[in-house]
Amino acid sequence: MSSRLSKLIHEDPIIRKVSAASLIDRFGNGLLTSILVIYFSFVEGLGPSMTALALSIGAAAGLIMTIPAGHIVDRVGQRTVVVWSMTANGLAIFALIFVH
Repeated sequence: MSSRLSKLIHEDPIIRKVSAASLIDRFGNGLLTSILVIYFSFVEGLGPSMTALALSIGAAAGLIMTIPAGHIVDRVGQRTVVVWSMTANGLAIFALIFVH
């Protein structure tokens, strides 16, 4: 690798994989947040304050769940928690199509 690139990309392959997964996850969450604002505003007819409140409640719930999730990771393992949390996240997003 060139010297500039080697400063940006870690040499450990596990750290590279985790970094790539984190980048993809953050990008997806950014897209989802943008789409949810449009969805709540135009499809569900919520005003800006209610849309902000809905997204803030979701963010607060995610923040609060980090501590229990850390304890669960210590007991059952990282992979199991990630698989179950991503599955639950996907199902919750899918459930939005049934909201009226």
